[in-house]
Amino acid sequence: MKYFIGVLPILIFLIIFIFLDCKSIKKNKVLDYIFLFILGCLACYITNKIENKVGGYFPRMINMTWWMVCIYAVFGVSLFEEGFKWFFTIIMSFKEKLSKINLITYSVICSLGFAFFESIVYYIAYSDVNGALGRMFSSVPSHVCFAVIMGLLLWYCYNSKGIKKILLLILSCLIPIFVHALYNVFLYKGIASLYIYNLIVLVILELSCIIIVFKSMKE
Repeated sequence: MKYFIGVLPILIFLIIFIFLDCKSIKKNKVLDYIFLFILGCLACYITNKIENKVGGYFPRMINMTWWMVCIYAVFGVSLFEEGFKWFFTIIMSFKEKLSKINLITYSVICSLGFAFFESIVYYIAYSDVNGALGRMFSSVPSHVCFAVIMGLLLWYCYNSKGIKKILLLILSCLIPIFVHALYNVFLYKGIASLYIYNLIVLVILELSCIIIVFKSMKE
């Protein structure tokens, strides 16, 4: 049951974004989707290995100051997670001109591959149904939101020139990294009273990304 719950949100988001980007199906993009999903899984595997090494340089979370927690959230986790997703999305998207919703979908599918591998291999296998439900309503939607932001900024990058193009390329990686870290930082100390701030960040992200996606479809 817990594995079904773990896979369900990923399947739902895949269907939603492929439907929104249905024109790409007619352009034989299915293989790109499959490859992006596999690259997302690979990104998760590589990231986990790196995070285990980097985590050894930090003290136990309970002994960290809030400043150290913020540093860990960026340089111990989100830098690698968003960095690899960004790298693999670029590999698959720079070869041809894509519309805004195309590029957002590419980024989301890579991120869903990451979320799938992370959920099934590293979390749900060692948790119960409640843990799977928690990831369904928090972790998976957050990965999608980070990907929407990344895809949007990559589109602006690909459609810019000169210094602006370089700046947007950098921001397309940095902004998801810092947003991801902001989302995580309220969870790391395990203080229940702070979870409300995590929820607020997630709701703001979700509403913003819904607006981005619908505007991108119209364009």
